[in-house]
Amino acid sequence: MSLYSENKSNPYVFIERIGGGGFGEVYKGHELLSFEDKMVAIKVLNPKELDEESLSRFSREIRIHS
Repeated sequence: MSLYSENKSNPYVFIERIGGGGFGEVYKGHELLSFEDKMVAIKVLNPKELDEESLSRFSREIRIHS
């Protein structure tokens, strides 16, 4: 599954689903535009769960993992 063909600003190939819950799903993926052979974790948020609080939690999660 690739989002690259659907959205040029999101150049990832999804390899397999590795987890998920009410907040969203996490996939093992490959970054196509990386100069390295870079594997990544891609979190796809559940749009039904997007409110101010969940976006704030997601922002904190990004800062923690980066």
